[in-house]
Amino acid sequence: MKYEDLKKFIISPKSSKSTIYRFYKKNEDLFLETKFTNGKRFFPVDHARYFDSEIMFDENKILRQENQSMRNLIDCLADKESLLHTSG
Repeated sequence: MKYEDLKKFIISPKSSKSTIYRFYKKNEDLFLETKFTNGKRFFPVDHARYFDSEIMFDENKILRQENQSMRNLIDCLADKESLLHTSG
C-alpha cells in the first residue's frame, strides 16, 4: 500500500487538515491503517476516495444494485410457488 504525508494527502482529496483528522476520529478502523514513523503520520493513498463524493456515490450505487439483487434472490427462494424454487 502506498502512503503519503499529510501535506501531499491534503491535495488529492482537496480537504483540510481538520476535516481529515475529524474523519479519522469518527472511523478509528481506518485510522489504524495509517502509519506513524519518524514523528510523522502517513496516510494510505487509497483513503482519498472516502473524501471524493463522486467516487463514493458510484460505489454506493453499485452496492445498492447488488443488495437489490440479493433481496430478489431471497424473495424467490422464500416463495414456495416461484419457478426458481420449484425447478431446483
